Amino acid sequence: MRKVVFALLLCLSCSRSPEGGARAPSSSFGAAPRPERSRLFGPMNGDATVLAVDAGMAGDRISSMLSIPEDECAVVIARAGETVEDLDLLAYAEDGSVVGIDEAPDRTPAILICPPHPPRVWVAARIAAGHGLVALGAARVKPNEAQRAARLYGIRHAAGATTNQSEMVRNLEERLAEHRRELGGAWQEVRREVLALDPRVPTRATVTVDEGRCLDVLVVPSDEVGHVDVTAVDATGAIVGRAQSSGRDRYLVLCATSDTPVTLKLGPHSGQGMAGMRAPRTERGTDAALKKNPLACPP
Repeated sequence: MRKVVFALLLCLSCSRSPEGGARAPSSSFGAAPRPERSRLFGPMNGDATVLAVDAGMAGDRISSMLSIPEDECAVVIARAGETVEDLDLLAYAEDGSVVGIDEAPDRTPAILICPPHPPRVWVAARIAAGHGLVALGAARVKPNEAQRAARLYGIRHAAGATTNQSEMVRNLEERLAEHRRELGGAWQEVRREVLALDPRVPTRATVTVDEGRCLDVLVVPSDEVGHVDVTAVDATGAIVGRAQSSGRDRYLVLCATSDTPVTLKLGPHSGQGMAGMRAPRTERGTDAALKKNPLACPP
């Protein structure tokens, strides 16, 4: 009898639970695979493949290595959540040379890289302002479709292209006219030139601020260079002013009570390119009105 009862209990313990019985909920925990698509790219950028996704704050970078077939172009984009206010995009060859930079003051940077280009490129999205989630992506493009891709992704500058001096002068004239409307005052042309910029060696230009006058220095960099610092130093080497930002442009108003020679030091954080510089001075007797403008004399 005992043997029969023991066999019956053993069979019951091995039997399946009824179909209607409760089941433990399924769950997962741990690292998830990188998604092939990102909602941050939106419908207009749906063809871009995700290279990296990460969260960060101002100053943080999200980077990846990208391999590009030698006979094809590539569009590289970075997109971010609403809490990221400004996002930059940078691309470098393995030897450290700049392939492309987009530092426009927005959160939709994009770079078009076309032949000839390195076989592998390091790309990085940098949060310039704000915090949040950032996605870095790329899409392959045939060279004959590069212009269409540039329009689709809102690319302002294609990597590999260079800004010529005539384009730089035209851009400088347009920005100067806009700057004059913001600043006001009456001005006389003193100096205008196109300067070469290199992050390894600061570019220097000497100007003289005349007694009782002000000098307005406007620097408009080309797309090849990123974030230009402009500093003014006197004959002793002391810093007498640092340029303010207006988008990618830099401007600095210097006034003097005696004739004062000043050296301007221009240094981009990255990239080799050019910058247009104009430095007109106020007409005599008009600097008092200029000094009331907060753009010329910030608090």
